[in-house]
Amino acid sequence: MASDPGGRVAAIRTVVTTSTPTAKVLSTVLVLTYVYAALFPGGAADALALQPDKVVPRLWSLVTSSFYEWNVLALLIHVTVVFTLGQRVERVWGAREFVRFVLLVNASVGTATFVCMYVLYIASRDQYYLFTTFGGFQGVVAGLLVAWRQVAPEEPVGSTQLRAKHMLPLYVVFCLALAILSGAEHHHIGLYLFVVFGAYSAWVYLRFFQTVAHSSGTLVGASVASSHLRGDPRLEFSFASLWPEPMQACVGNVCSNPCYALCCTTRSAGAGGLAASGQYTPHGMTAVEVYRATVDAVNTVDGVAHGRQDVLAQRGNALLEQRLAQLQGHGGDVEGGQVAAESAIGRTIGQKAEEDAV
Repeated sequence: MASDPGGRVAAIRTVVTTSTPTAKVLSTVLVLTYVYAALFPGGAADALALQPDKVVPRLWSLVTSSFYEWNVLALLIHVTVVFTLGQRVERVWGAREFVRFVLLVNASVGTATFVCMYVLYIASRDQYYLFTTFGGFQGVVAGLLVAWRQVAPEEPVGSTQLRAKHMLPLYVVFCLALAILSGAEHHHIGLYLFVVFGAYSAWVYLRFFQTVAHSSGTLVGASVASSHLRGDPRLEFSFASLWPEPMQACVGNVCSNPCYALCCTTRSAGAGGLAASGQYTPHGMTAVEVYRATVDAVNTVDGVAHGRQDVLAQRGNALLEQRLAQLQGHGGDVEGGQVAAESAIGRTIGQKAEEDAV
């Protein structure tokens, strides 16, 4: 089949013109930093790039290093990601939350990489870990892939058999292979750390700290007041679940447990209160499912159940059957009784969540 350059140009023009203002601004910043680096390579590196031994007093480089583009191929990939994946996520969250996410991932990536490069210098006594200069948008791209995995894990990637949930592991492996094939120099190691810390910091924020406005709705016929929900307690969004199954046990033990030790108390309290009020989460979970997810997070290693949630489920089902049997025996309104029973279960489990949290 003959190529159609005109059609491709028209498709690109459509993507750009229909993109959000935030995506256009972010892409423009990346292009401008590349032009700056091409015209004034030394000045751009001093002003924007991350060089560990010069971070103090140039603390702004912890953030600006992610916007420092010096490779045209990387620039094209990153701008494409912003115009496609970036605005896909932004339309779910809103512009303000999207900008907050990008800035938080930027700062986390720069700070964690700076600390890690110093640790590598101390361990190896190789001074080039301190003097190397690097930067790029790779960390934010990894963070956006985590966000895409959260909002639409089964979304197809073009006409391929791949899904959104497959893209993060593929990107991490690709960046690792590229760093090794490029010689694994000090700046390659720094850029790969950008990818690793970008994915991890994005997951930590989305899992435990992102605040989502939730409009009013109903649960089993009961009114639900509007609220703000914190984090994403779904089992399918555990950090281990982001990776292929053979890696999940190792990833869960190494990466997830320390995070849960620091953050699960906050998440447990928030989810317990949600279950007590009988509200849905933004992802369609009922009060019972919220509590089960909370119990799984507190009492399991990244979603590997120890059996307690099954006991709670059996108690809830037994309570529901008992209420319905009582109504049938007295000739009452079974459908209305089921509504009341399920609402009562939500309140009961919510109370149990609060007791366990204490």
